[in-house]
Amino acid sequence: MQFSDALLEEGVFAQGIVYPTVAMDKGRVRLIITASYTEDDLNFALDRLERAGKRLGLI
Repeated sequence: MQFSDALLEEGVFAQGIVYPTVAMDKGRVRLIITASYTEDDLNFALDRLERAGKRLGLI
């Protein structure tokens, strides 16, 4: 959920998915990508995923 919160702070909505939907130690974030997104939109999201991941020490 911290990663989901960090992404929202960066301007990207990614729903946190936790137990019991997934295994106790296998939390995830769910991104929904549609054909309406531009390449710039996707690059923005990738950049923010990386920034948030680095800030939280995930990458």
